[in-house]
Amino acid sequence: MRRYEGRTWNERFLPRLSTAEIAALDRERSLLVLPIASVEQHGGHLPVFTDSLLNEGLIEGAVAKLPPDAAVWVLPPLYYGKSTEHCGFSGTFSLSTETLLAVLRDLLAGAGGDGWRKLLIVNSHGGNPEVLALAARDARAAYGLKVFVVSTGDLYTHEAFPERELHYGIHGGALETSIMLSLKPEWVRQDQYRAEYPVEVERSHFKLGGAVTFGWLTSDVSETGVIGDPTLASADLGREIYGRVCSRLADMMLELLE
Repeated sequence: MRRYEGRTWNERFLPRLSTAEIAALDRERSLLVLPIASVEQHGGHLPVFTDSLLNEGLIEGAVAKLPPDAAVWVLPPLYYGKSTEHCGFSGTFSLSTETLLAVLRDLLAGAGGDGWRKLLIVNSHGGNPEVLALAARDARAAYGLKVFVVSTGDLYTHEAFPERELHYGIHGGALETSIMLSLKPEWVRQDQYRAEYPVEVERSHFKLGGAVTFGWLTSDVSETGVIGDPTLASADLGREIYGRVCSRLADMMLELLE
């Protein structure tokens, strides 16, 4: 287990505690963190565990920046998410909308019933947010639990990249690949870099997300499974992006504690 400037990841891992120790926590004034990501294709150059590995790395980096007495507790990650947009690509393992929503409802019911009042979902997969939003609102109405959601992919940015990449490099592009190069370079197959942009979408009113969108599959816009240009990636830029995102996540956690 690596050590960080604050507590270790192990020390903030809630399930390491006994039931008596958890019962003794001031759960009304603590923050519970639920990581969620995916196991899905990321083109020929990145592993199918990319989103989940990034999720773990970012949460590790964020909690390392917290004061030692910050009452933040991390749950085991949900590695599987809603990845139906990547169906047809080998190595994609997806939960259905109904299954993911049911799992989230059960977990959030457990948190609310055990006296927790604030929970932060840290999500690192673009196919999950709609389901997370439904579960968060239901938990507020049903259990009085305040559920906050942050999708890390929306925080990935760097002024060194061109506008086209920042807007459309959403899957296996320069941003994700750069962070992977900084965290796990031996898992990146640089000789397999392929760039693909959703050219028809770029020309259309209907985008891959936002207020004007449509129900797309990755195979509709990409042959390789990549949406973006990984050839623009670098480990140095990845370290900068990683540091910025970890700092923002830590600030969010501290805000919620207040």
